[in-house]
Amino acid sequence: MESGSVVASHTTAPLASRMSMPPLASQAPQSLQPRPLKELSIEVQEAAILEDLLIILMGYEGQYIRFAKHYNPAVETQRLAGPGFRILPGLDPALQDLTIAMLKIATSYGAIQAFVEVQSREEFGSVSRALCAAIGKLLHNYLVLMVQLETQFLTNSAFTLHTLNLHTISAGHMMYQIHSLAHEILRRNSLLEEDRDSDPDFDDIENFLDASRPYMTMLSEWLHYGSIKDHHAEFLIREQTSIRRERLEEDYTDEYWGRRYTLRHFNIPPQLDSVKSKVLLAGKYLNVVRQCGGVDVRAVKDVPRSFDDIRFLDNIYNAYAVANESLLKLLLTNYALPARLRFLKHYFFLDRSDFFSCFLELGTAGLRKPVDNVNTSKLQSLLDLVLRQPGSVAARDPFKEDVKVEMNKISLIESLTRVVNISGMELDEAFPNPTSQSTETEKVAIGFTSLQLDYSVPFPVSLVTSRKTIWRYQALLRYLLSLPTWSHQSSSREVEIWKRSVFTLRARMLNFVQQLFYFCTSEVIEPNWQAYMEKLNGKEDENGGSKLVVSTVDELMGDHVDFLDTCLKECMLTNSKLLMIHSKLVHTCFLFANSTTGLSRGLEINDPDFSGTERPANMNKQQWARFQSEKHRRGDATASTSTSKRDETPLEKMQGVSRKHGFNFDRHLQILLDALNHYAATETVVLLGLCARLSTANQGTESSGVSRTNEEAIL
Repeated sequence: MESGSVVASHTTAPLASRMSMPPLASQAPQSLQPRPLKELSIEVQEAAILEDLLIILMGYEGQYIRFAKHYNPAVETQRLAGPGFRILPGLDPALQDLTIAMLKIATSYGAIQAFVEVQSREEFGSVSRALCAAIGKLLHNYLVLMVQLETQFLTNSAFTLHTLNLHTISAGHMMYQIHSLAHEILRRNSLLEEDRDSDPDFDDIENFLDASRPYMTMLSEWLHYGSIKDHHAEFLIREQTSIRRERLEEDYTDEYWGRRYTLRHFNIPPQLDSVKSKVLLAGKYLNVVRQCGGVDVRAVKDVPRSFDDIRFLDNIYNAYAVANESLLKLLLTNYALPARLRFLKHYFFLDRSDFFSCFLELGTAGLRKPVDNVNTSKLQSLLDLVLRQPGSVAARDPFKEDVKVEMNKISLIESLTRVVNISGMELDEAFPNPTSQSTETEKVAIGFTSLQLDYSVPFPVSLVTSRKTIWRYQALLRYLLSLPTWSHQSSSREVEIWKRSVFTLRARMLNFVQQLFYFCTSEVIEPNWQAYMEKLNGKEDENGGSKLVVSTVDELMGDHVDFLDTCLKECMLTNSKLLMIHSKLVHTCFLFANSTTGLSRGLEINDPDFSGTERPANMNKQQWARFQSEKHRRGDATASTSTSKRDETPLEKMQGVSRKHGFNFDRHLQILLDALNHYAATETVVLLGLCARLSTANQGTESSGVSRTNEEAIL
């Protein structure tokens, strides 16, 4: 398109073809020219200019404000560049300054309107037309604002030029940004040849700097007090007031820290683009400190008032450093974060957990019940009792009131398979079906398997130990808790052989659990914990002082989550395949442990030493008394067993049950060893140590070294 081309008719609509451009005000006859401004009082001048501006802001000429002499609305390229304006002489200087500032909006509106008209044509494609449609909606809202302002002008005698300016600031920013986008598109499409910067009527740097001062005031409030006063959504930080800190108690998505304050990526001034993250964090840090009463509310003096101030960037960096130091001090000193984390380790990682062993012993009767029948209040009372025992590690804990007992009906395995947003979790893996998994574990859904602890902390420590983070602690605790008695020697050789095979299986299962527990606590959790504490507590510098390794609050929070995620990964809780194998192994151990009562009763039926009423010669008095007491407690069920039942050879059935448990344990243990070897070589080398430990529990068995095929070949 030629730069001097006149507006071409691009529509065949009959009515549109008869429409023409309105005549220019400068071409109107002398009889229609308005009274000169210099003859009017200031009040009348302001009313006349207000009326003109409300017309001009909608794309038309006024009486006293007209198109620039060089502007021709019939030339498309000039309309796309936007109209220039001139004010007739005689206007009061104070009114003229405000009027010139608002004429920028009229220029942008005219250019945008022309852009939508041109770029909506069929030849520019669907993407361009979609953009124009979106811009058209914004222009519609802009015109609605103009109509509302016109109504105020006509009905409110207190409506002034200054009032109009205040109401159009936000719209002016929007128009400027859309105009910038439209100009760049037209320039790249070669529809505009001249650069906008060459037009003296387009960019007035002094007026731009005047407009930046309110923005700098908002920036200063955010950087030095952590507060936002942005009534027109102009600031680069967006605040969601609906997300409150009180919701941290049930927030499993870290919404408060991650979404309470966010960047408006399409509303960031170029001068702030390189430091936008520090601007965001500085205000977030101070906002937390301010809510805890730790911000100096005295006015900060001598801060930059404009973007061109040479101290502009230094002010941001200094504010970030002060905010970060304030929040770190608040967390580490005032709220004793390291001490709280140490006691979290005692409670959730069973470190120096004498109180927990006592709690499990006292609560055994309740924890053996089905999960729906467990009295949580009674268990909480028992936990409170053991936490206050003198000499216990928790007795001196000032935060022990925050520890609570919970029952989680969802099994650990099912819970882990549902979570896919933890670092290290295989997001592309096909996880086991939660329904099928739950049916396998529902049979053992008792208090012991559903027990978990909860730990509530005050704000702002709850930012570091959020609900999402506490879930990680709970998963590790439940895993450690999930890791799962005959003494008489019979005169029957057959019974003794069977008992020894069962004892051997029990010893191998116990060895498996002990090695796994030792590996998780001593080779995974403890080294990672020490590494995290070194970062948190710092190291000694050359002068003997302590120097923090963690430099920012976000780094502190990130290191905490990384520590927990590393523990989860190295404990095999974020790998779906290892998790599935482990679930079957532990389930086999539970089934075996739960079958011991039935096996004990079957032993009494098949052992001839128990058939009489006199103590066998190879059993001491204490053993015989304990046997009689247990027999009486069960209602002497075994004594009334008929001879016909003995004829059914239950010993053979018992042998079949124990062989089945042993076969399943051996098979799944070998599958686990194969998987550990694979993942130790490809992903997590720490698993190699566990593989060496567990291999001793499978030596000499039928499954030892047997390769897996088909569905067993999980690799």
